[in-house]
Amino acid sequence: MVYCESCGAANETVTEKCFVCQQPFLDTEEQKVVLSRSSSDIESGNRSEDKHPSTLLQGRYQIVKEVGTGGFGAVYKALDTKFDNHTVAIKEIQLHGLKPNEIIDATDTFNREVNILSDLRHPNLPRVYEHFTSPEHWYLVMDFIDGQTLEKYLDARGGRLPLDEIFMLGIQICTVLDYLHTRQPAIIFRDLKPTNIMITGSKQVYLIDFGAARYFKSGRTKDTIAFGSPGYAAPEQYGKAQTTARSDIYSLGATLHEALTGKDPAEDPFHFSPIRGTGQTIPPDLETLILRMVDMDMSKRPMSAAAVKAELWRISTQHTHRLYALPGSPSSMPPYRPTFGVGQPPPAAWAKSAPSVQQAQIQLGFTPTPAPRKRGISRRAVTTMAILGIASVAFLENARSLWVGRPDFMPGPQVPQPMAPSYSFRQLGAFTYHQDTVTSLDWSPQGNSIASGSLDKTLRIWNADFDGTDVIHTMSDDVRAVGWLFDGSYVAAASGGKTGEVQVWSVRAKGGDQPALTFSKSSAGAINALAWVPAGQPAPYLAIASDDGSIRVIANATSSTKDGITATYGSYQGPVLSLAWSPDGNYLAGGSADKTVRIWPTNLNGSLSPNVPTIFSRHTGSVTALTWMGNSSSVISGGSDMNVLVWDSSGQVTQSYQTSSPVTALALSSQNLLAVGTEDGTVTLYNLDDANAPTSSMQGSSSAIRSIAWSPDGRSFVVGGDDRRATLWNIVEDLWQDDGHRRHWGG
Repeated sequence: MVYCESCGAANETVTEKCFVCQQPFLDTEEQKVVLSRSSSDIESGNRSEDKHPSTLLQGRYQIVKEVGTGGFGAVYKALDTKFDNHTVAIKEIQLHGLKPNEIIDATDTFNREVNILSDLRHPNLPRVYEHFTSPEHWYLVMDFIDGQTLEKYLDARGGRLPLDEIFMLGIQICTVLDYLHTRQPAIIFRDLKPTNIMITGSKQVYLIDFGAARYFKSGRTKDTIAFGSPGYAAPEQYGKAQTTARSDIYSLGATLHEALTGKDPAEDPFHFSPIRGTGQTIPPDLETLILRMVDMDMSKRPMSAAAVKAELWRISTQHTHRLYALPGSPSSMPPYRPTFGVGQPPPAAWAKSAPSVQQAQIQLGFTPTPAPRKRGISRRAVTTMAILGIASVAFLENARSLWVGRPDFMPGPQVPQPMAPSYSFRQLGAFTYHQDTVTSLDWSPQGNSIASGSLDKTLRIWNADFDGTDVIHTMSDDVRAVGWLFDGSYVAAASGGKTGEVQVWSVRAKGGDQPALTFSKSSAGAINALAWVPAGQPAPYLAIASDDGSIRVIANATSSTKDGITATYGSYQGPVLSLAWSPDGNYLAGGSADKTVRIWPTNLNGSLSPNVPTIFSRHTGSVTALTWMGNSSSVISGGSDMNVLVWDSSGQVTQSYQTSSPVTALALSSQNLLAVGTEDGTVTLYNLDDANAPTSSMQGSSSAIRSIAWSPDGRSFVVGGDDRRATLWNIVEDLWQDDGHRRHWGG
């Protein structure tokens, strides 16, 4: 099939001219653009035979069912029988019956996806676990994404999306495109379209099918082989020039245009009608942005995905059409009480206003269900493939919460009345030696050092004064969590991968020395969070939270003669993503992808035998961050549903905050200032001592934030994220008084 360089129309056979625009063809390979194989190969009959449920692959992967077809094979949902029946997706490539040129094509596609995805770690990308072969098949084992393609999502809503979902979609895709485009070398996706975008039930977006992706090659004027999907592929993908980041921006623009208008770009390639007048109020700036993204002239498109993301945030801020409660105001959600195990009394400190036994298994919460829309326009039928990844980060319900402005001042003398302070921010410096996303940060109790973990597989300990001190410890997989023991004598680091590993290092150790303790548990899976027990406890217990839905406690975690696992807290229905020990050491709080917060009494002076937890289920998305108030009576949770909730021991939500993007990090200072980091790179401070105090926000990172840590004195914090930097900020209080004078202190 040949696609016209002028209009993009698909011509069934090589002819002298395009049947649509009559433009003559040149007999060059550069003019040909390869149609995404998800439809063409199905039409030619090249697909895998169905695997019978219970089929066992590689001696461990039990097939559950086929969930997609496309390319040169199929995608199956399977259970990893050697890893607690963890659900995975298996992409199968069938070689039997393929022509020699098709085998070459299939080989290139398979190897491209393996080579590129294996080195990537991002919340909007599926993870690759392994690949293996048989005489007639190749297999790729990946995360299973429980969701649907954007194409099906659009079809179910009449072909169009409301503005809040447009912003949700665009911002998340820009986040992952920015991640890809800033790799060294840059990765160009090249086939961005609705069938290669997955959306989970919690509105987390994933890019799938990297068979068309390629590394950008500096100095090359054009791609060796043209590749793309008609309507979504930029003009340069038809052999005119090398594809760049701006080629992906074109494809995203075409996708957003379709999601707003309901018009399939493949029906009239390179021609995009005005967006306004399609049934909903469209901000003029949004239309201008999208039409710039699909400009035929590459130089006129936005320079980067980060620039598009910033513009989407700006537009969404100005055109928010949902108003949320002001910071500190009670949420309008329904009343809630926690749940406890049947027949078990709640822990004493959490027993006030607890439900009866009859109520015990009812976990309240709500998930908005959009009303079905009438289908507005017919769309091209494209067979979907690849269902890949764990549902995690949730629906961006709208763009930006309201910021409470400072009061107006009356002229003339007034009696000064103290007002609640807002805060300004001053950057102190940045640690830039990590080679990948900074996933976790912790400030030492003495205040002089910071520990940082990264997807580059290193734990680094460096001086907060930037004096050049940098102790490096390398682990076997990406570092997901770090933490200091309460006296600052040890640092723990936990890694991802299928087995997970914990290493505990003495601060006196040098980069090449052995850790004081190395612990691995093959059945636990990747470790997502860790927490040391606070001071005053009988032993240095270390809690770790894992992908297998459990929390494990290691006793004497600083000793080489370790006791191993002392207690295991389970019952989660998904990976445990966040973890926090109460300041008094009596409780462990764990947040999960199953949308719950569970509070476990630990009984450190006893057997540590697991008791029945208190369960909070108010979040409508994954619970990604947790911290405690200093008095151990309140837990603070942040979620991918863009909510921060403060719970008291009775299970009441005493304060709630709506954020501008999914919550990725929480940290509470010694001054009771709550720092909230979000997917869009924003840091917002909330004064928990004064619910009426204005919030203070800033752009803490150029990309998604993954961790925040306060200095012990509460005057500075450090932010890390996808930009590979750990940036230090000092806060300055801005105290406004009724006489109109502004005073500053701090810093």
